[in-house]
Amino acid sequence: MLSLTKYKLVLGITAVILISSACGSEPAAVEPTIEPTVEIETAVEEAEEAEEVAEATVDNAEVAIELPVEETVPPPPTITPQPTPAPLPTRENEDGSIITTGSGLRFEEIEEGDGDFPVPGDVVAVHYVGTLEDGTEFDNSLVRGQPIQFPLGNGNVIAGWEEGISMMRVGGKARLIIPPNLAYGASGAGDVIPPNATLTFEVELIEIVPPPPTPVPPDPPTDLDESAYTETEDGILFAVLQEGDGEMPVEGDSVSFHFLGWLEADESLIGSSYDRGFPVDIIIGREEILPGWDRILPQMQVGEITQFIFPPEWGLGAEGSPPIIPPDSTLIFEIELISINEPPPTPEAVNSDDLITTESGLQYVILEAGEGGMPQVGQTVVVNYRGWLQADNFQFDNSYDRGQPFEFQLGLGSVIAGWDEGVSLMRVGDKIQLIIPSSLGYGAAGAGSIPPDSTLIFEVELLEIRE
Repeated sequence: MLSLTKYKLVLGITAVILISSACGSEPAAVEPTIEPTVEIETAVEEAEEAEEVAEATVDNAEVAIELPVEETVPPPPTITPQPTPAPLPTRENEDGSIITTGSGLRFEEIEEGDGDFPVPGDVVAVHYVGTLEDGTEFDNSLVRGQPIQFPLGNGNVIAGWEEGISMMRVGGKARLIIPPNLAYGASGAGDVIPPNATLTFEVELIEIVPPPPTPVPPDPPTDLDESAYTETEDGILFAVLQEGDGEMPVEGDSVSFHFLGWLEADESLIGSSYDRGFPVDIIIGREEILPGWDRILPQMQVGEITQFIFPPEWGLGAEGSPPIIPPDSTLIFEIELISINEPPPTPEAVNSDDLITTESGLQYVILEAGEGGMPQVGQTVVVNYRGWLQADNFQFDNSYDRGQPFEFQLGLGSVIAGWDEGVSLMRVGDKIQLIIPSSLGYGAAGAGSIPPDSTLIFEVELLEIRE
């Protein structure tokens, strides 16, 4: 380190020499003094003090430099694991008509459609045939003559169907080979599909069903002043909205009428025969649907429209019909009496000796013989029929008045047991009378206008068998 003290001494000596020269005198030949003057001494002291301060400063700086600097190390970034990408579809032939998707579905295009691809939320109509790996057919919509409809992407069908149908165009046909994990898995499905079964479906995308029109809010009941109503002795209020000009029915008559019905509490619609497109048929006095209807219809003329307000006891009473009709609801109806009908036909009289009784207890007799084939289990049969209670020959149902034969798959339990057995005994063209004990009918529970433990009589015509 440079000595600041020595540097100041040199300056002091030089100053004395310069001063002497300036006075014009020759410098004396003496040895130059090195004894400082007072000023020099003061300067030296100040220099020494400054040196000490500088050395201390330097020393402190050296200490400061030697201290380790504590560095803040940022934490490593959080690494979010990325999902494993799904396997890409692989094409198994040059034209790409056979594809194995990332999920394992094998899609074989049989016939390309020319319509749109469906998207999630679309309701699609599909015909299909389903088989197991050994070729056993377990389901077939073509036999029923009715394609299945379901909304795509809502989980209403197995995953292999959801994926496969979404790959098709309307009008297209395809073969879906569906592994167990996209079908019914380790559980299978009842006795039809075994566990861990690979399924094959040949499917045809018939159409994308147009969405239903936005419903129009129903009209409320006709608004009437209280003074417009008349009260019957039963406590039913009524007001004639349109006069009729026909006859008045009596108890035991078969009548046809249209109706609109509302809850009095909030005027919400509970039913309408107009919406379903055909009137209600009942026999007055049998209390087939509502007891109040049997009370008021004999007061009407054919062609009349009347509004009725039923207290709960003449409607559905304390039970109601939840969730549509709460218990103890007052109901409003506007009824149009269409016609008084001819009495319905009764069962054809047969000789008891002609009846054949099967092991199950079913009795039958062929009324008219046909010449066609006999249906097999799983085939769709088309029939017309009438049904009566054996107790009083009350006709509770028939297909003729609806103008539409009834269809069902034979032997699959979609109808009462007496029907499955009885129709299997027929040929196309036959007309048969079936006497069905309650054990093969509706049993102890009954159904609608059929009381519990009722023996039933049906006359059935077998019109057609469909594959």
